[in-house]
Amino acid sequence: MNSSWKQLHPQDRFTVKLAAPITSHDEQLLSYLYQPIIGMDAFSIYHTFLTAVDESDYDSHELQHADLFNQLNIDLPRLFNARIKLEGIGLLRVFAKEAEGRRHFIYELQVPLKAEELFQDDVLAVLLLDSVGELRYQKLVQRFAIPKVDTQEYTEVTKKFLDVYQFNQESLASHEVTLTEAKDEFLTSVKPKLSSVNETFDWLYFVSLLDGLYIDKDQIQQELKETVFTLHQLYGIDELEMKNLVENEVDFVTNKVALNQLRKSVVLKYHGVKKQKVATEDEDAADLSVDDQLVRRRNTLKLLGYNEGEIQVIVSSESISPMIFLSAIKKQKGGFVANEERWVVENLVKQSGLPDSVINVLIHYILVGKGNAALNQKFANSIANDWAQAQIFSPEGAMTKVKEMGASAQKQVAPRPNNYRKQTSGRKETLPDWVGKTKPETKVSQEEEAYFKDQLRKMREKGKEGES
Repeated sequence: MNSSWKQLHPQDRFTVKLAAPITSHDEQLLSYLYQPIIGMDAFSIYHTFLTAVDESDYDSHELQHADLFNQLNIDLPRLFNARIKLEGIGLLRVFAKEAEGRRHFIYELQVPLKAEELFQDDVLAVLLLDSVGELRYQKLVQRFAIPKVDTQEYTEVTKKFLDVYQFNQESLASHEVTLTEAKDEFLTSVKPKLSSVNETFDWLYFVSLLDGLYIDKDQIQQELKETVFTLHQLYGIDELEMKNLVENEVDFVTNKVALNQLRKSVVLKYHGVKKQKVATEDEDAADLSVDDQLVRRRNTLKLLGYNEGEIQVIVSSESISPMIFLSAIKKQKGGFVANEERWVVENLVKQSGLPDSVINVLIHYILVGKGNAALNQKFANSIANDWAQAQIFSPEGAMTKVKEMGASAQKQVAPRPNNYRKQTSGRKETLPDWVGKTKPETKVSQEEEAYFKDQLRKMREKGKEGES
């Protein structure tokens, strides 16, 4: 935060300039391909800069950063962090100068890469894949990929330039000054290729590990090098592990690495690897029966300050899969699980890196704590992102986070300890009737009930085996 205040001040002024016209198609590219990577703050700032320029012009009037804070309803650190995201991804160039004790900035908006350029750029492609997941990524590829024209049965008969036009070299020489002056007016800035190359990866050592694989040397020094540095930057993969990953994707017929498959394999393997195991009981608990372990677990949670209702949610979240947990709550409320909600839960399980028990607490918070009728994708992802960044990897940690969220939204109301409430009312939240009861009042489907009973049976059999 201190760094952002040193580099930017609300009274600093700026002018927005366009490096080139930005079309409606460019804006679609920003929405579908860039926004998942840069986030909503940076996306909003880009569009705010764009609207500051009149349609018939290429630069804006002089403005103050304070106007941006009010318009976007964000503070200076958020604005600065969002701005540098635009800079780092190549959507914004920034020029600054000191004048009369204040700085003046020129913000030059850059045109986004074409879809084919973005998908062929290792850095951006992996960032997008990691942000939206495999399913959404493939849909984006299908949406923006231009179908190839099958010309195998055709013969190209396109005329060449000189077949149609007569070109006079003498005319070129006579107009050289005029042509040069015109070219100078259209000088365009070259977009730098994004690179993740850094000094934390020993490239020479890594290449020595590849010696026995006989990989094409040109590919190693070009496409593979950029891909390897990108994956190292995103996932912290060291040289030895990277060698193993590359080896799995070598085509020993062509002696080349299948780079797309390498990226896919890494994302599937490492996305969410920071998921931590739910906090377990001490080693003595392993000698207890399942029922005794449950009693100890409840007593431990009670000593930690959780009330009975919260304990019911925590314990239930540890024994049921998210989809069944969702279905049981919806049935108890008299509703049903929509296809969109199934996708939300599947996406949380695959992408969030959170344990199932934490996802269950999140589902409970949205549907019961907040009283929403359905899971909203953006709302669920926002909470999951926050919890993942805060390293919430146990259901009791998630419950504490829920209580903090409720308290923050009700600063004017002194919350009771060990309770979390709806943000829209002052009443204590109740749990679904099925939680903590032997028989739910509203039965789930036979398939779900059979699954749940089977899980309980396996737990008890495992406990008996430990006792014998």
